[in-house]
Amino acid sequence: MTYEQLLAAIKAYWADRSRAPEETKDDLGALIDEIEMLRDAL
Repeated sequence: MTYEQLLAAIKAYWADRSRAPEETKDDLGALIDEIEMLRDAL
């Protein structure tokens, strides 16, 4: 799985969980940011 595929999977999950508690959204947003930084570093 590439970083792009992982990022797409997490973004899709995040969209499906849009009614999740704010903490969950914040955690996933931070994870997406981390993955984007890792991808850009390669």
